[in-house]
Amino acid sequence: MVPALSEDSHARGIYTALGTFSGAIGWNGLTIIVVPLVTGVTYAMTGKHEEGAPGWFAFAAVISALAILCALIVCLGTNEKHNLIRNSAKQKTTLGQVFGAISHNDQIL
Repeated sequence: MVPALSEDSHARGIYTALGTFSGAIGWNGLTIIVVPLVTGVTYAMTGKHEEGAPGWFAFAAVISALAILCALIVCLGTNEKHNLIRNSAKQKTTLGQVFGAISHNDQIL
């Protein structure tokens, strides 16, 4: 998807680095906070100091809300660029043009 976002190689490099960096932060951050968060919510809901269903449900709800928010940001913040390739793709091609412009007088054996 990165080549579709920009034609500039410097911008593509920034997008790739930013994606890799934010992915590493997210993966490691998730690993560091998931167990204490789940245990804390379970303790607040049930009084038991363990990982339980209420904590995992709260964690899933937060992750789901973040996923929806991120999808909306991407959907609303991405603009389609119009260039020569996209403009030529809008031209309609018939099946006859694909297989060699068969006229009405030609017979297919």
